[in-house]
Amino acid sequence: MPATIELQDFPSFLKPGMTVFVQGGASEPTDLLSTLAGASNACDGVHFTGMFLPGVNRSDPTTLSARASATYFFITPENSGSVASGKARFVPLHYSRIPFYFRDVAGIDMALIQVAPPDERGRCSLGVSVDFVPGILEKTGSVVVAEVNQSMPPPPGSPTIPFDRIDIAVRTDHPLIAFDQSAASEELAVIGAAVAALINDGDVIETGIGKVPTAVLRALGGKRDLGIHSGMISDPIIELMESGVVTGARKSIDHGKVVTGVALGTNRLYDFVGRTPHILFRPVDYTHNINVLAQIENFVAVNSAIEVDLFGQVNGENLNGRQVSGVGGLVDFMRGARESPGGRSIVALSAKGKGGTTSRIVPALQPGQTATTLRVDVDFVVTEYGTADLRYKSVDERAEALIAVAAPRFREMLKQAWRPLRRAHLGC
Repeated sequence: MPATIELQDFPSFLKPGMTVFVQGGASEPTDLLSTLAGASNACDGVHFTGMFLPGVNRSDPTTLSARASATYFFITPENSGSVASGKARFVPLHYSRIPFYFRDVAGIDMALIQVAPPDERGRCSLGVSVDFVPGILEKTGSVVVAEVNQSMPPPPGSPTIPFDRIDIAVRTDHPLIAFDQSAASEELAVIGAAVAALINDGDVIETGIGKVPTAVLRALGGKRDLGIHSGMISDPIIELMESGVVTGARKSIDHGKVVTGVALGTNRLYDFVGRTPHILFRPVDYTHNINVLAQIENFVAVNSAIEVDLFGQVNGENLNGRQVSGVGGLVDFMRGARESPGGRSIVALSAKGKGGTTSRIVPALQPGQTATTLRVDVDFVVTEYGTADLRYKSVDERAEALIAVAAPRFREMLKQAWRPLRRAHLGC
């Protein structure tokens, strides 16, 4: 049986030189982290790592001690200063590769996770955030410290672990981290409708969270028998499942099931997934695995980005040369869609930035802006001004199609900028 302790006793278990994994998403162990904030000496010489999502997980464990450090895979507003100062490392990795880092490189000594209370069989559900935890639990020698949260729902399709697999248990009862989707603007509704026009009945959809993915999901009401295979699901899934839009009836694998790694939304979503048997929670090495995605017929990856250049390169993580996010699963899903029979990838974004003063269709990515996705991985680019089909297009045809979906006020600038770029690129 695990040692059941009080929260105030937890900091004494940390030792200098440890590498500590912190679960992210809605299952961030906030009580454990808050307790460490009041015992800063306990974190001296401790290295933290985990999946801290921008706009969701607002912790930066390096602030717990002047001698704490961390490795991150996303830059967030909260940890950007630590990365800039060198206290934290930023490692750009495809989401599908991060489990390998945790398994083969990180040397994790302790894992801080959150689970549901044990059931009558003595098993604890991993709850609404599964993505990296199963791989961490497979590591021998890692001490598992779990918030056993009375408020964590036990989804029927989420993995369970024996209560005995936990080394140190802390009984808690607090709400999960919530993420409320804002209402879509008229512009985003237009983008959502344009993406929905590219989706057929029976397709299997991947989307993330945020304003654009939410607008897309809310535009799917007229579809039938859609499937979901995604790294994350949010509140719009409720209406889509209850109305019969999402049934998974035509899925070639995981028939009739929604597959995800994380649920992130409001308490309404957490209540829903806690009682819905048709949602399967799976780790990243399944949700983002290109070999799995290749088995899904008509898999459609729908993602957003910061900007797209006239070559079709996608920047999903840099703003004005500054890292503001991470690689995430964008490339994993786009390449999975490429391997799927009938699959396709869609990048959806507003054509304008900074209140309409800048174009997010740009001539070329500027020095310092990284290409998150190569031009060869993009099938469609959608803005509020239309859809650019880049499949099998020449370099010139791609540029022409992208200029046509830019905001009208920027199209002449883009045409003028393309001429010298074309000469330099093609030598003519």
